[in-house]
Amino acid sequence: MRHVIIGAGGAGTAAAETISANSEDEVIVINREKVLPPYSPAALPYYIEGTVNRNELFIWNWHFIRSSGIEYLMGEGGREG
Repeated sequence: MRHVIIGAGGAGTAAAETISANSEDEVIVINREKVLPPYSPAALPYYIEGTVNRNELFIWNWHFIRSSGIEYLMGEGGREG
């Protein structure tokens, strides 16, 4: 079975991790962001404040994305014009 998850926020990434850990199903996550791995918008104020560093903003890192078996599509699904 193929699971397509729209959005790479907390809920989307948690769903993708849960599905991929518990089955052999194909998991695709589509994120509108074009240049970053999934990050937590809720952590942005803490980053600006200096409480967390840049790496702590990200829900996934590139190593996880490459090794998880989850297909991650960036810059997809946004409106143009």
